[in-house]
Amino acid sequence: YIVYDFAGLGLYFPKHIFNPEWHPTRDTINDAVWEISWQDWMSDYTGPIPEEVGDWSPGDPIPTGLADAKALINAGPYYFVTYNADAKTAVVKKNPNYWVQSPVIAGIDAAGRIDPETDYPFDVIIENVGAKDNVTGELTPVSIDRIEIYVDGEYATEIVVGASIDPFDYSAYSVPGWVLNLPCGTYNVTVLVYETGVDEPLASTYKIVYVTIREDLNYDIKVRIDDVRMAAKAFGSAPPPFPGNERWDERADVNDDYKVRIDDIRQIASKFGWP
Repeated sequence: YIVYDFAGLGLYFPKHIFNPEWHPTRDTINDAVWEISWQDWMSDYTGPIPEEVGDWSPGDPIPTGLADAKALINAGPYYFVTYNADAKTAVVKKNPNYWVQSPVIAGIDAAGRIDPETDYPFDVIIENVGAKDNVTGELTPVSIDRIEIYVDGEYATEIVVGASIDPFDYSAYSVPGWVLNLPCGTYNVTVLVYETGVDEPLASTYKIVYVTIREDLNYDIKVRIDDVRMAAKAFGSAPPPFPGNERWDERADVNDDYKVRIDDIRQIASKFGWP
């Protein structure tokens, strides 16, 4: 029973319809099911049986007509959580033995909301989370060549690095403010990190940045009654730890005095109808 195909690897029933909650005595990600026998593996199976396999039930012989499952053991990138035959839908989770974390991760240290048409420098953080030498397996520094910056898929600039980052260390690299000097809107800022001498990116990340005025509390690039309502909901609040209030919303504190009062609502109302 083929449930999907990923890079040419089909996932088949029952080996790859696995979930630890359905198999209480099995390590269902690691067990070589077809080698320990179908009947043994399925003896405590409590999960759903897709109607496509007919009247099969746990303990029955292996269904006929399946492809060679030997090549598929531990090959699947996902495992099933739920399956709905009527709706023809499924929910899957990652198989942690299939996916391997990149030895380098990247992050964008930038504000989520910035003013329109204003320079905002920001940083790209690159961390070596445990790169290992391909031959010796020893921890090793990673040589970073450059960082490419894209805004909504369009190339913006690149930062030449030309330096190594030691294992479990990180470095921050500044991106000039003009990159985010943008008109009002919502933008996807993407970062690609390249290792020295390698054509494909070693790491990537992205951040959604809202370019809008401060009084646009819900970041929909306009000031309407919803923004006034958000401020009213936070009215009278202050941030933790003291006095603090569960209604505190820093977006409603538009004058940065660490409390939401009538001055904030008045300032939002003054921009009502923008743009």
